[in-house]
Amino acid sequence: GFPVAVSLPVVTSARSEASRRRRPADGERTRPPRGLYRYIWETSGRAQIVLAALAIVVFLLDLVPLELQRRIVNEAISKNAYSSLIWLCGAYCAVAVLLGGTKLALNIYRSSVAEAANQRLRIDTYTSSLHHPAADATWKEGIGVSIILSEVEPVGGFVGTSLSDPILH
Repeated sequence: GFPVAVSLPVVTSARSEASRRRRPADGERTRPPRGLYRYIWETSGRAQIVLAALAIVVFLLDLVPLELQRRIVNEAISKNAYSSLIWLCGAYCAVAVLLGGTKLALNIYRSSVAEAANQRLRIDTYTSSLHHPAADATWKEGIGVSIILSEVEPVGGFVGTSLSDPILH
């Protein structure tokens, strides 16, 4: 499996899911999934469900401060109800902290899913570059390093945001 550097319990399940995928034996060729979204689902399906749920929670929590502001202006200030005003302002502060914490959790988990995908892509790319039908071993290694350095980061980042960003925005 992959070493786990982050101690969040949800993160370990995303990494262990990626490591449970069957690894080919040496010399055995693997076929990549037919599409990018299929690859995303195969490597991080459970993590994508958690990211979608977190994105929905963030979306819903984004609506609460607007409603609290409306109530503060309409009810508490116009009626001179200072006890209600203090309670609504306290609720607004609590919701703001909760929203910030939820966004932080979403971003940390999204980053950990992207890093797990980067690691998986690097391993798969390097393994497949070693099986490339080239005569020179140094040329094979050069292809693998070139692809790993230039192509993996954007794809891994997309894996982390592919489902949660459309839901959130």
